[in-house]
Amino acid sequence: MVDPATLSGTLASLKAASELVSSLIRIGKDSELQAQAMELNQKILDVQRDLFEIQNDQFKARERIQELEKALKSREDWEEIKDRYKLVSPWGNASFVYAVKESYRDHAPAHWACPNCYDNHQASVLSQDKKDRSVVLVCSKCPAKINTQYSGINPPEYVPD
Repeated sequence: MVDPATLSGTLASLKAASELVSSLIRIGKDSELQAQAMELNQKILDVQRDLFEIQNDQFKARERIQELEKALKSREDWEEIKDRYKLVSPWGNASFVYAVKESYRDHAPAHWACPNCYDNHQASVLSQDKKDRSVVLVCSKCPAKINTQYSGINPPEYVPD
């Protein structure tokens, strides 16, 4: 990429050259000299336009790089969080949740995470609620509700890696 200071210097030089050519056109009596000065002025304007396009392209490239770096950081962060959990069925039925692995005991309290949010690269803690005498785990970030089919359940525990 071209250094912004270099581009600014080049633009300033081109502006000065353009002003010089304009002066030559005003004072020039020879029609051939005037024609050459006008042609030179047009070329200077073309170069200025190209330099502005280059600056614009560089700006867009920097923005895209920042977007990609942010996305990469987000993905790396998710990979770190994702590794803390393991999919389990603590009630022996078709109800699955993510539980914190034993090796992350020092990093997070034991809890269950929503499988729906987990699939969307988020770790959302499930809270307990009652519905028709069954404990239902409810996600605060999405509409997921997991029916344990039990009237009471033990608190979340760490699971083996």
